[in-house]
Amino acid sequence: MQGEQAVTISGAGKIVLSAPATGIFNPGLTANVTIDSGTLELQDVGALGTAVLANAANVIVNGGAFYYNGPNNTAAMPPK
Repeated sequence: MQGEQAVTISGAGKIVLSAPATGIFNPGLTANVTIDSGTLELQDVGALGTAVLANAANVIVNGGAFYYNGPNNTAAMPPK
């Protein structure tokens, strides 16, 4: 992913992010991914930014499902 926008997932279906976000993803730390219904699955720990690049997005789960199914069992949380 790249850029800085809010993303809302609604409706049936599944979105799979299997590659890391680029260095130009979320530079201002304002990107939010909101799940209202459906499923978001991350297969790469850096799919929504990383602590190293200081560009991690917020994930808001109002409904639906959020899964991390990557090779590592943890994902870094952005600083508050």
